[in-house]
Amino acid sequence: MADPFTWGGVAWAIASGAIGWIGSKIMDGLFGTGSDPVELQAESIRRLALVFQKALEAERLQNATDKLRSLLDNIAEYNNAPSTSLFRLEDATTDSLDLLSTLAGLEYLGLPSYFVAVSVRITILQELHLVSGDNGELLSILRHIKRSNDQCEYALARGFDLYNGLITPPKSTVPGWIAAFKDQFFIAPTQAEVLEQVREASRAFRKAEIDPNEDLYDKLRWKWSDVREGALERAKAAGIEVPPGL
Repeated sequence: MADPFTWGGVAWAIASGAIGWIGSKIMDGLFGTGSDPVELQAESIRRLALVFQKALEAERLQNATDKLRSLLDNIAEYNNAPSTSLFRLEDATTDSLDLLSTLAGLEYLGLPSYFVAVSVRITILQELHLVSGDNGELLSILRHIKRSNDQCEYALARGFDLYNGLITPPKSTVPGWIAAFKDQFFIAPTQAEVLEQVREASRAFRKAEIDPNEDLYDKLRWKWSDVREGALERAKAAGIEVPPGL
C-alpha cells in the first residue's frame, strides 16, 4: 500500500488500526510526524481541481483547511491528557462531522480527503464509545459508515461525470476528423482513427486519476466493513436494537 505519509496511505493506516478498535491513539503517530496533513489535504484538493479543470473557490478550500486543523488540534490535545479532556474528544467529534460535510460538498475533488476524514471519524467515535461506556455510540459508528459509503459512491460517480466531460466528440473537418481529450487535440483521416486516439489518451488519464481512488475505496470499504461487523457484535452483546439498513 502507499507510504503512510501520502494522503491515501494515511486513510489506509487509520482504517487498518480502526479494525482493532484502538481509538484515537492510532492517529497520534500518523499525525505527529512527517508531512503536514493540513497541507496534504489542501494539495490533494488543489491538484484534482487542476487536473479536472474545475474552478476551486478559495473560501471552500480554506474552510476544509480550517476544519482539519481544528480537528487535529483537538485530537492532539486529547491524546496529551485523555483523562481530563473528554470535552476535547467531543469537540473533535463535532469537528470531524463538519469536515466531512465540507469535503462532501467538493464531491470528487474532495474524495481522497474524504477517505481520510471517514477513517478519522471512525476512530474518534470508537474512542468516545470506549471512554464514555455509552453503547449508543455503536449506532453512531454504524450510521457513519453507511453514510460514508453512500457519499463515496456518489463522489466516484461525479468523478466519472467530470472524466467524461473532458472528451470533445469527433467532428468532420476539411483535413479529416478532429477530437480532443482535456487539452490534447487529435486529427486523423477517419473517425475511427481519431476515436482510438481519444480512447488511448482517456484510458491513460483514467489509469492515473480515477483508478487509484476507485481501488483505494474498494480496499477501504472492506476495512470499514470489518469495523461495522465489530460494532454490530458489540451492539448485539449490549442488547441494542440496530435499525435495518445499518
